[in-house]
Amino acid sequence: MGDEIPEVDLLGEPYRELADPRGRPKHRVTREKRKNVSALRAAGLSRDDIALVLGVSKPTLAKYYFAELNEGVAQERARALLWLRASAEGGNVSAQKAWIRVLADGQGAPPVPRDVDPELELGKKEKALRDAKAADQGSAWGELVRH
Repeated sequence: MGDEIPEVDLLGEPYRELADPRGRPKHRVTREKRKNVSALRAAGLSRDDIALVLGVSKPTLAKYYFAELNEGVAQERARALLWLRASAEGGNVSAQKAWIRVLADGQGAPPVPRDVDPELELGKKEKALRDAKAADQGSAWGELVRH
């Protein structure tokens, strides 16, 4: 006998390949599934509902679609704004009016920088070190510590 596969098994039944015994196949991520997760998350669906729609468990959803779950709203908003701008540039008057409204509402403006208090930026160790350095200047205790 060589490496030939027999046509029938020992009981005379037709020989067939065994099914893959390793269990459920690995989840396959596609661009379409990523877009769907992002859109569903932006629409307000919970993670449980999104997992149910995709037919996966919550851990699998979190493993493969982490960015879409956390940034889905921003991604969908950006995608819609880019489509709106492209339509406006293409000559669609309604899109041009909507784009002007978006720009007029200040939605396209960068955030205004806030005044940062340096006191809030320091941690407790840095504050203690600063206070310790300031305490030894001009006090009796500072004269004792310095010597």
